Amino acid sequence: MDERASDRAPRVRDLRYQLALTIPAERAGRITGRETITFRLSGAERPLALDFEPNGSGAVHTVEVNGKRASSVTLRDGHLVLADGLREGENRVAIDFDAGDAPLNRSDDYLYT
Repeated sequence: MDERASDRAPRVRDLRYQLALTIPAERAGRITGRETITFRLSGAERPLALDFEPNGSGAVHTVEVNGKRASSVTLRDGHLVLADGLREGENRVAIDFDAGDAPLNRSDDYLYT
């Protein structure tokens, strides 16, 4: 287990994900997404690294922590590091992003990941 996972494991409980993707009919169109992550947190005084990788041409547009736009977010090495807005107890993180095509197999007739 890496250092980030070792730090996160005892701090995060009741983790839930909700993912919504908008996939345009035209194959060359950009796939956008919104991921909402809810969890209970202890140790909110230090940053929290969440696994997140937009892949290839993907990009993170906005991150909200508990209903407020996060001002101190870093995306590195497949992790989104949150440094502000977290609190003890229930938290909600919403991420608006472009998915990129790297993890997808897009055809005119089908799409799968």
